Amino acid sequence: MKKITKLTLVVMLVACAYVIFQMTVLGDSSKEVKDSFQNPTTVTDKPSVDGTVDTYGDEGDKQVPPVISNSKDPVKKDDKETSKDKEDTSKPSKSEQGKPAKKPDQDKAVEPAQPTEPTPPAAKETKPLTGKIAYLTFDDGASPYTNQILDDLDEYDAKATFFMLEPNMRKHPDAVKRIVKDGHMPAMHGVTHQVKKYYASQTSVVNEMVAGQQRIKTLTGADTSLIRTPYGSAPYMKKEYMRAVKNAGFTLWDWNVDSLDWKYRDARFVNTVKQEVTALEKKNVSPVILMHDRKETMKYLPEVLKFLKDRGYQFKTLDDTLKPIQFSKS
Repeated sequence: MKKITKLTLVVMLVACAYVIFQMTVLGDSSKEVKDSFQNPTTVTDKPSVDGTVDTYGDEGDKQVPPVISNSKDPVKKDDKETSKDKEDTSKPSKSEQGKPAKKPDQDKAVEPAQPTEPTPPAAKETKPLTGKIAYLTFDDGASPYTNQILDDLDEYDAKATFFMLEPNMRKHPDAVKRIVKDGHMPAMHGVTHQVKKYYASQTSVVNEMVAGQQRIKTLTGADTSLIRTPYGSAPYMKKEYMRAVKNAGFTLWDWNVDSLDWKYRDARFVNTVKQEVTALEKKNVSPVILMHDRKETMKYLPEVLKFLKDRGYQFKTLDDTLKPIQFSKS
């Protein structure tokens, strides 16, 4: 009987302990579970917001808050929305469907493309050298003798073309100014007058003529495009050189009468002029006479002028309307 009573007591104590355990421990846990079902949005660990700003089409700058997902393999909602918005921007809206597509920058003024290389000037209409017209040309000026040459030309009512060197123009600026003032044609003959320097490249050929052109413009205000290369265009002016001066807007002139005043430096050059002019006259070809701005030429120039005047020649300057004589062909 005592054994049964002790066993019963032990069982009752265990039962009481179990009831107490249910009431204290499991009771609080079941309350948390119940509360979690009643408040499903309660989250203990919240991720931080980074504040990233995205832009979308015409809506301007718009901040998109991050979306939190509790799934095991989450796909961010903002990623879906971003890709969707990107797809939508490439498609016309319903209100724009059926309208012609607007080209980018359609409303902006379009600037014409600038050429990377100089554009050759438009072809000029030229006429042949015909009639009893003599074209007197003087190379290598200006010089101390230019004014006397101009006086002789004025006496015979003769106009001439002066192919001048840039350093000589700087030395004798008043003579250059008088050339233009008296109605003669200023033109360029380069700077160095040295074969190795002048004909070094097409760039050197053009640059020397540009320097002379600018000097004439500075001294007189006159614009001129006529050039004569040192010693004539043959054989030094290569085809690419000829194209270069043409593209730069210059008109190259050689001659058909060489007075040889550079060789004789006395009255013999007058006889050379007479012989060659007479030969061209038979062919009805106007003479373009090469002479030089120097003392010996100045001394015998009146004899040349008188010969031409007596044969009925008029004197004119070269210009852009004439078909130029060129030894070298482009």
